[in-house]
Amino acid sequence: MFTVTNILIPWLRDAHAIEQAAISILEMQSKRLERYPRMEAKVIEHLEVTRRQAELVKSCLQRHNADTSPLQDSMGRFVSAMNALTTSAVIGDEAVKANIADYAFENMEIATYRLLIATANFVGDHETQTICEEILSQEQEMANWLGQEMIVMTRAFLNSNAVGQAARR
Repeated sequence: MFTVTNILIPWLRDAHAIEQAAISILEMQSKRLERYPRMEAKVIEHLEVTRRQAELVKSCLQRHNADTSPLQDSMGRFVSAMNALTTSAVIGDEAVKANIADYAFENMEIATYRLLIATANFVGDHETQTICEEILSQEQEMANWLGQEMIVMTRAFLNSNAVGQAARR
């Protein structure tokens, strides 16, 4: 039998680790997007939203007398740091690639919160369900924005002097 203890709590810990990874990613990106002010502003805005989401997930765990997983949180931060190091700076397209990575990450978060909503409903934890529905809405909004911004950002990159000169050669 699925219970809060054996299924919901571990998945909430996973969600908290994902939010911690997102915080690390967004903090690093916010310092590297000065050429893309719309993206920079949205990343900074979503960083604050993500910090609040991590606290909300933590509050769900605390209601069940559970805590976050420091190991999972650390691994999430490590993976996000490695991801930041591998973005391409060779032709200056790191912002475009960051947009793609963010879009994929947001969709992973959407899937995670859909799973948590269904699980919280199944075990009768309606407060966690409501919190996860709120977070899901925020993640969907960000994913939609990133999907639309991808076109704008790609065009800006392609129209930049460096790419324009290279294309003419």
